Amino acid sequence: MLNFILDLIFPKFCVGCNKFDTHLCQKCFEKINFYPFPLQPEINACALEKIILMAEYGGVIKKLITALKYQSVRDIGQTLARMIYYTTNFPRTNVITSVPLHKKRKRQRGFNQATEIAIELSNLTNIPFIQLLKRTKYSKPQAQITDKTQRLSHLENTFTINQSLSQYQSVLIIDDVTTTGTTLNECAKVLKQNGHQKIYGLAVAHGN
Repeated sequence: MLNFILDLIFPKFCVGCNKFDTHLCQKCFEKINFYPFPLQPEINACALEKIILMAEYGGVIKKLITALKYQSVRDIGQTLARMIYYTTNFPRTNVITSVPLHKKRKRQRGFNQATEIAIELSNLTNIPFIQLLKRTKYSKPQAQITDKTQRLSHLENTFTINQSLSQYQSVLIIDDVTTTGTTLNECAKVLKQNGHQKIYGLAVAHGN
């Protein structure tokens, strides 16, 4: 009943063609450019086993992520997680976590888009979700920095461990968009420094 009422107040329309009652219709889904191979990050001393990508950042994928992050269409996180689950070959790790937002930016948006995706993926896989990391430094988004060296220094001392009660054999970190893999790698470094072993990154989209 609650979902019915919410659909009446906030009806769904396909981000690609405005078809009613869905965030993504079948025809627009078929236009997505899915990635068959993981990203090979050009990072010295990479802490990640690999980075799995779902799709290219463009077209309807870009529109879905934009609506989730900047228009507060929160249930798009569930749509993206289901797409990952049914289209992507990712490792079944001991735990799922997400790239954290700084608390100031989280207040601005109302939620962390990567966490929304990670929680739904946790529900689909029965792999527990635990927010292992927190972001301690507030700075401009990584996507706005084009120089690779600046990207690395920009993220130094940005993440710290949030929960350290257990050390896991394998962890899957979720993010919405990755370009060079720098953010995911910085998260992985902190996790490894705190006893977690094999760290995998998974991004909804890869952008240039």
